[in-house]
Amino acid sequence: MNKQERQLEIDSMEHGGSGEAPATPDDGTFALAESFEGDGIPDEWRVRDGGSLQLSRAHYKHGRQSLHWRWIPGSRLTVDGPKHLKEAGKSRSGGMRIWVYSENAVDGALTFRLGSRQELDRGEPRYEFDMRIGFTGWRGVNVHFREDAAVEGWSGAEDAALEAIDIVPPTSGESGAVFFDVVEFVGRIPASRSSDFQIPRVRQKTNQGKGGTWDRSFYYSGQKPRLPLAGAITQEQIEAFATIAQRLEEWVCGRSPDLTREPQRIRYEAMQRFIRQGVETFDTLRLKRDDSGYISGLPLFSSRSAHGPEFGKTVSRNVFLPLVLDYKLNGNSESKRKALDLFDHVHDQGWAAGSGLETLDHETNRNNGYFHAFFLMRDELRQTGRLDRERATVHWFLNIGKTYGIPGEDYTETTADEVRTRFIYKLQYVLAMDNTPEKVRHMEGLLAWMNHALAIAPGYAGTIKRDYMGFHHRGVYMSAYAPNAYHTAALTVYLLHGTPFALSAASVQNVKQALLTLRTVTNKYDVPVGISGRFPVKGGVTNEILPAYAYMALAGEPADPEIAGAFMRLWDPDSRCLKEELFPEASSNGVQYMDTLGAVELMLKLADQGFAAENSPSGFWVKPSSALAVLRRDDWMVATKGWSQYVFDFEAHGRRGGGSVHKFTEGENVFGRYISYGAMQIVASGEPVNARDSGYAPDRGWDWRRWPGTTAKRVPLAEMLVGKNGSEGGLFNENTRSFSDETFVGGVESENSCGLFAMKLHDTVFDPSFRAVKSYFYFGSEIVALGSGIGCEDDQSRVETTLFQCYLPDPGMPIRVQSAEVTQFPYVFGERSGAGAPLWFTDPNGNGYVVADASHLHIEKGVQHSIDHTGAKETSGAYATAWFDHGLRPEGADYEYAILVQTPPNRVAAYADNMPYRVIQKNNAAHIVEHTLLQATGYAVFDETATLPAGPLLRASVPIMAYVIKRDGQWTVSVADPDLRLPKRENQKMDDRTVWTDSEPGLVTIELRGKWSIVRQTKGEHLARITAHSGDCTRIELVCMYGETVELILSEIGGNPK
Repeated sequence: MNKQERQLEIDSMEHGGSGEAPATPDDGTFALAESFEGDGIPDEWRVRDGGSLQLSRAHYKHGRQSLHWRWIPGSRLTVDGPKHLKEAGKSRSGGMRIWVYSENAVDGALTFRLGSRQELDRGEPRYEFDMRIGFTGWRGVNVHFREDAAVEGWSGAEDAALEAIDIVPPTSGESGAVFFDVVEFVGRIPASRSSDFQIPRVRQKTNQGKGGTWDRSFYYSGQKPRLPLAGAITQEQIEAFATIAQRLEEWVCGRSPDLTREPQRIRYEAMQRFIRQGVETFDTLRLKRDDSGYISGLPLFSSRSAHGPEFGKTVSRNVFLPLVLDYKLNGNSESKRKALDLFDHVHDQGWAAGSGLETLDHETNRNNGYFHAFFLMRDELRQTGRLDRERATVHWFLNIGKTYGIPGEDYTETTADEVRTRFIYKLQYVLAMDNTPEKVRHMEGLLAWMNHALAIAPGYAGTIKRDYMGFHHRGVYMSAYAPNAYHTAALTVYLLHGTPFALSAASVQNVKQALLTLRTVTNKYDVPVGISGRFPVKGGVTNEILPAYAYMALAGEPADPEIAGAFMRLWDPDSRCLKEELFPEASSNGVQYMDTLGAVELMLKLADQGFAAENSPSGFWVKPSSALAVLRRDDWMVATKGWSQYVFDFEAHGRRGGGSVHKFTEGENVFGRYISYGAMQIVASGEPVNARDSGYAPDRGWDWRRWPGTTAKRVPLAEMLVGKNGSEGGLFNENTRSFSDETFVGGVESENSCGLFAMKLHDTVFDPSFRAVKSYFYFGSEIVALGSGIGCEDDQSRVETTLFQCYLPDPGMPIRVQSAEVTQFPYVFGERSGAGAPLWFTDPNGNGYVVADASHLHIEKGVQHSIDHTGAKETSGAYATAWFDHGLRPEGADYEYAILVQTPPNRVAAYADNMPYRVIQKNNAAHIVEHTLLQATGYAVFDETATLPAGPLLRASVPIMAYVIKRDGQWTVSVADPDLRLPKRENQKMDDRTVWTDSEPGLVTIELRGKWSIVRQTKGEHLARITAHSGDCTRIELVCMYGETVELILSEIGGNPK
């Protein structure tokens, strides 16, 4: 074909259509792409040995045109010298991205061969791969040259330029045609590229070829059900499916919403706004059918593609459900037609069974609207002949094949991301099946998978841990992910209850305890920053998932009074947290779609049953999985957070996707480095009690180096920014989710009321010379904080221990220093002339502090300037702050102070005048504190070779924490070994086997002064035993595991010292 023949052959009437296709906007990411938008076919592209090329507006993935190639037997398409191919060929991670459209499924594959022109003409390509074309619509693939296409035995020069491509049609001997668009040669093809039906071979390197959590569609698509198939479906099972489906439909649309009740009216009005916005947005998709039935409109890409707009964020989250709800709730038949057209459009764009969309990474997390629309429209899809197509699509994207296997054999972990999304979506898939024995088999497989997912997860696995904390990304995550998973799990419990397909009693109990634990470690709705993952400004979480408590209560027969009492304490429909943050939510813009009309109905149903609200939780809890301690009294909470060899430090994402309006996301927690360096967050003020009114305002001038309780270096803020030295785009930074090399972090509980928390802090990530030993002793409402062995070799950054940093909405808010009320602003209290003397003071929120030695203490009120947690916005605010300055290059620095939570100044002063505790030891061997009034002694024993100088405990065989209370001739002895004994890794990157490895038990021997017998054991799975009475000592052997407390009641034998 000569140049003239290769000129533009636009046929805007192709397939009988009319009018010109509207150009799709460029989102700024197509600079490297050949998308055939010129007036003529690019000179590099030409056919050989027959066939034809033309530019077409019938189908397009960018702009308004694509390249239409018609082949005949023996022909081929050649591309000589395309832009950027040489550069991609030089890169070790280089490759190509390409989108192909087929109007008819073709048996066979296109073969792509790459090399120099001479190599290709000799039949000796450097790279070669096949792309099967047995599909209709668009398909996109990412191909890594060296890993996916290297020709075995190729012996050419490694540094020779890559300069040409030959594309060979299927060898079937028949003519055919495809369309090409968005052809790119890039220097980096991500590891997350997906195997699919187009490149049907395992390309993943992890987990025996299964790949990561988000890239197993191809693997699971090949699985077959392993459960036996019953001969028939019973009437009871048919009725159960109908009941579950009805509950699910009513949960979305409501049963009979009472709009005279404010919560229901607010939700209903919000839903109607969501519907209107979605219906309007539909028009921006510009869908159009030609006379042959082909549909075209806005091109769509996956969420982790380089390009946009997206299937999820653009369409599924904002358009699908509004159309369906407008039809189902408002009776708008036009929206029904539009919804069916949208199903066709996304299918044509590649949202189809067997399609990898370049990468499926996190894709089901972005498409909640589609899956709910599929379920709600299942009858209409069946009536119009679309249901089988959509069921196959759902099967592919949701990894339905995972439920075909045997738990523990064919699969292990199910992450919080899977629970919070795929639980309901997979249930919807089963409910859309015909009532046959196969439907029952699918349901039984689904239940086995669900029950396994809700079992206690070992090691680093998610989601529910032994201490009922929630895990994701190999660590605690109580601001998102895990609570979202609890929410979905609770809904599942409700939907299935009272049917033969109910979840197991163990699963129901685990979800219940997880929800009760969440309400324990939040106050009232706010989650502590240390367990908030990369969301330090998250704030409320229990208000967002409050319906979960209603679902769990209503799933009981009768309603569960314990979980109902928890719900009623949190149920405050006049509270801003519900009235402004929960009830007005009704969209599917998030990962989950949970804010439905039926959700509010069920909350009101439970609220009307007259259950009494529980009292606020009170006690002391250690959560070993999370390196967390929580003290609660009255309505206040103190949460303390550490990190270790087994508990990662912090999570953050750098800003990314700046080249595309569709892909840009702000950074998250980019200054979070010190969030687990012994941070102690007091949440005690406000109505309801909340973090902001308790002084935490990370978006208003927060000093990220001064988290209360932490010992940290005061490095320049710019040095802390995540994303500077991480992976491309700052998405997954190598310096986050890191483990230290210290196994000592955790705590011990005493009588569920008191205890201690301690950690050996070693910064193995940013400055390995930085170390500290920190402990917190909880005596009733008093907390004694100790630090020792503080040191580092950095001569540029001072080391500080922060007591408090409190935001001042009113700069005149008073603090007290000794008896003086300080309202002046700014204010500076420096090192006192009376060095070594104790000092008492208060923060602006009613908490008292007593320091034993104020010689290095600083207290200030002033304006702070900072940057928000995204790293993008400058912020400022008024603060009161107190800290110890350990100076530059400290060696063996220490500190001591007490905190009296919500204590009037006169009582703080009295405490300082007559300190009820004494520090027995404070060094790198042990921290020991005795509370003389409570007759309690706490021990953090870091060195097992040490003989302890005083108190009940003489020595221990391993590093432990212990707490002893003396009372009426008896001792309550509580012991914990904080070493979780899990596999040791540098960060959260690990394979499935490592993730699923459980903790190992450890044998601990303690020696107590005096002779004692065991009266009873109140905590611990393994029975303790006395192994010897030697002299004036008692030796006790305990089995410790999971960092949990073993607690014994001992009785004296003879005349032991009091």
